Amino acid sequence: TQGYSSAASDVYKRQIQSVKDLEMQSLQSAYDISTGASSDIESAMIDATKASTAIETTVQLTTRAVNAYKEIMSMQV
Repeated sequence: TQGYSSAASDVYKRQIQSVKDLEMQSLQSAYDISTGASSDIESAMIDATKASTAIETTVQLTTRAVNAYKEIMSMQV
């Protein structure tokens, strides 16, 4: 189980980093629009939507994982 736990942890860490990268890309796009460095509002909106969706999905998956863990821990053997 240690190997599975480590592999699952690595996958989760990579996914969290991916979400962080999307968020940073969204923030950079918004900054570029606000400072006039870019006029591509469509791309900025797409970046913001991608980041928002990724964050929402991550929160939902984390909540489901925690609830599943709690349910397993409350089972009687």
